[in-house]
Amino acid sequence: MKAMFKKKINKKNIIIVGAGERGLYIAYAFAAEENLNVTIIDLDPVRLQAVQSSLNAVGIVGDALSPLVLEEAGIQNADICITCTNSDETNIVCALIAKQQYNIAQCIAVSSDGLRNRSILKRIKAQIDIVNTSAVTTIATLAVGRIPLATEASSFGNNTLLFIGYRVNEESPWVHKKIAEIREQAEGTQFIIACVIRDGAVMIPSGDNKLQPYDYVYIIFLREEMQMINDMLHVSIEPMQKAIVFGYGDTVNQFVSGLLRNHYNVTLICPHGEKLPAIQKYFSHRPRFKAVTGDASSMKLQLQKEVSRASLFVSAVPEDYVNIGTCIMAKFLGVKKTVAFVNTYNLFDAAQSEDIDGIISPRLLVAREVKKLVFKTPSTINYTTIGETNMEVRELLIPETSPVVDKCIKDLKLPKNYLIGAVIRKNVSLIPNGDTLIQALDTIVLFTLLEEVNKLSKVFGEVQEHK
Repeated sequence: MKAMFKKKINKKNIIIVGAGERGLYIAYAFAAEENLNVTIIDLDPVRLQAVQSSLNAVGIVGDALSPLVLEEAGIQNADICITCTNSDETNIVCALIAKQQYNIAQCIAVSSDGLRNRSILKRIKAQIDIVNTSAVTTIATLAVGRIPLATEASSFGNNTLLFIGYRVNEESPWVHKKIAEIREQAEGTQFIIACVIRDGAVMIPSGDNKLQPYDYVYIIFLREEMQMINDMLHVSIEPMQKAIVFGYGDTVNQFVSGLLRNHYNVTLICPHGEKLPAIQKYFSHRPRFKAVTGDASSMKLQLQKEVSRASLFVSAVPEDYVNIGTCIMAKFLGVKKTVAFVNTYNLFDAAQSEDIDGIISPRLLVAREVKKLVFKTPSTINYTTIGETNMEVRELLIPETSPVVDKCIKDLKLPKNYLIGAVIRKNVSLIPNGDTLIQALDTIVLFTLLEEVNKLSKVFGEVQEHK
């Protein structure tokens, strides 16, 4: 049988249309990829210059709907076109132009609210990929909201594996314990502590590492084990929970709908009174929902709405600093869990507060989703950067020609910063140990550091590289 993967040598050319916040996050997502040439198009020369000053990218000033501008950017030689301006229509039209007129292999349009006309959307998706900001953000926010201990959450293996972030505090049952001791006390629960962030430094831990207060750990486990993980960390879940959401817009509506489907009683606080009738009409058939107008950053309003009795408080207005401050106040008043929407990169550190349990960055989520689409090949099924660290997760399909086939994990001699966190075999996920045998056509979930990715082919064979 021929090798399933061939090493890619030639660089790929990516054109990114839009140098705003979304475009900046997407450009950063590809900044470390040595096998990519990035060109950015934007109407604003000042904004474009700001992006170029921090990235190794070519900047073209102009309207991307103009063939002259596209050709100046090298559209004829492009492999990928990503459109992420503030206009959904511009993004879709520009991506379709790139696909239809210039035959670009992969075109991705970022959409804020998504098309309502399903027949038109189906026709568009037949030609280009669409990343819906609202849908991506809703999925991530629901995952964080539904898992009490998680500050962030994502899934692998057709949603059979959960991957969450968890902050170790002084009261945590894991604090001051070795990881080997934690695993021994788990009584058969299948999970792995895949990564520890301590004082800004990232490490893949060994069994001898002891967790310290304020460590931030990433845990991967089978979805069916979620209750066991909650029990281990002494987390209780109420059968009927109350959520308070501060915000408005399509993303908030989708998120609230998801909470209602999961049996929450939801109070939506809308800062703009003129939007309230439309919101009430949208949720008119939902008995466990009520909407009010007001400013949730007001302590008086939070007290009136009994935030102390809520299990979840989410602040999702456009102003990041309001979301941070509002969540800190809600936590002070006694809410069990807070989630803040934060898009501005410079405010991420400020949001890393003990009073903010979860941080959702729609722009970062979109950048991750775009990156996964770009690297979605038979060899690399998924591609995710963990938070804002140099740690990465890769899902790799093991070919029959790989040197790791029919070997136990303990015999693979993995590099120091490599850890196999899960194995997916014939659509069944399992958390491995040293005695787990790697078989041909297994998909492994691999944790590593960005600077260690270039060792993939040495370990697993001739895997197609994107570096």
